[in-house]
Amino acid sequence: TGPEIWEQTEGKITHLVVGVGTGGTISGTGKYLKEKNPNIKILGIDTYGSIFKKYKETGIFDKNEIYPYITEGIGEDFLPANVDMDMIDHFEKVTDKEAAIFTRLIPRMEGIFAGNSAGSAVAGLLQMKHMFTKDDVVVVIFHDHGTRYLGKMFNEDWMRDRGFLETKKPVSAIDLIAKHQNQKLVTINQSQPVMEAYQLMKKYDISQLPVTNNEKHFVGSLNDS
Repeated sequence: TGPEIWEQTEGKITHLVVGVGTGGTISGTGKYLKEKNPNIKILGIDTYGSIFKKYKETGIFDKNEIYPYITEGIGEDFLPANVDMDMIDHFEKVTDKEAAIFTRLIPRMEGIFAGNSAGSAVAGLLQMKHMFTKDDVVVVIFHDHGTRYLGKMFNEDWMRDRGFLETKKPVSAIDLIAKHQNQKLVTINQSQPVMEAYQLMKKYDISQLPVTNNEKHFVGSLNDS
């Protein structure tokens, strides 16, 4: 990936953003890119419950930092030998909720069906936006595929159960007409020609039309079929 990134950015890359798990991708890619340009910043994405960020910043392996987390593909409760801390310039922590939300946003907004570590990486990238200028070339590596998360981050019930999405309230009839509840109701008298009903539907861009009798009582409805 290092040579591909260097070639595709024409050597103009300034920052690399990678989720850090076992550390092979960020350390290997970062090593290659820094050999090409030592000024390239390698930015690692960590999760809350993992030890990477504090260890990088203090050199302390703090067991109090370790607790269960939901985000997959990044973070560890030990120091893998693959993680070259000297190669990584900065760690950014991302919450489980932000990671899950951005995992869902990537395919919706970009058409890329990536997984949970990719969601973490994009969430972390946006948290670090103050670190970039308009001329920077920032590359984000997406590690995994969305098919692994169909029952998790791409499942709305799973998301709601964990408080990552708002719980749906029951939909009432007034909710369905809320946007036009103050507008005059368009009706047609039972004696009017069908052509007039069609013209009313076309004029108001509606698909159904209540039918009334001479006493203004509803006697039925017409639909566009």
